[in-house]
Amino acid sequence: MNKTRVNETVMQKAIRASADGKRVCDICKELNIHRNTFYLWKKKYQKIREDGRRRLDELEAENVRLRQRNSALEMNNRAIVDLLLS
Repeated sequence: MNKTRVNETVMQKAIRASADGKRVCDICKELNIHRNTFYLWKKKYQKIREDGRRRLDELEAENVRLRQRNSALEMNNRAIVDLLLS
């Protein structure tokens, strides 16, 4: 198999095909890549996916904290306005 540069789209297509149940040897033949190359891609994208998931979890937790803080500030603001208007 020749050494060629493969773009990200082809890598993602290979990983998706594997996730959909297609055999690795069939994917490699179709894309003219070595099995080791496929497994390197898979390892790389698995790490990216895990990092992305971790970041998403962090952002969701931050969102919850900010919503709670916003709610508390709104209640304080309402209390101050009510106090000033009375």
